[in-house]
Amino acid sequence: MADQNLASVRIAVVDDEKLLLEVFSSLMRQHNYHADFFSNPLKALDAIVGNPGRYQLVISDIRMPELDGIAFAKKIRIVLPDLPIMFMTGD
Repeated sequence: MADQNLASVRIAVVDDEKLLLEVFSSLMRQHNYHADFFSNPLKALDAIVGNPGRYQLVISDIRMPELDGIAFAKKIRIVLPDLPIMFMTGD
């Protein structure tokens, strides 16, 4: 990702806490990153695996009610084994 122009980098940010998504959205805009934000990991999974190549990074919460971050990442890895995934948690 270091070699890519920021204009071509798109990040998927997944967290069930909508307030945190708003904070991330503000930070991403300030630093000129393009990002899509998902409060539901199942919808994020559909968007990510349904559009291979759209995202160059996924940032995911670990603890989410519908699907925890580890299981979410495992499902992504089946289709996109090289997609970088970074975890975060408030714990």
